[in-house]
Amino acid sequence: MAGHKDECFLFGAVVDNEFQMMRDPYEAMCNADTSAQWAIGHELKSLWVAY
Repeated sequence: MAGHKDECFLFGAVVDNEFQMMRDPYEAMCNADTSAQWAIGHELKSLWVAY
């Protein structure tokens, strides 16, 4: 019987409302440092409030 393993991934994209499409899709493992670089490169800021 095979064991189970949990994995965590981050997914992101820029929503272009003007052209009604998604741009620059992004995916990475949760522990990767590249997600912050992707967001900064697109001048994005989070609207999430985490407690």
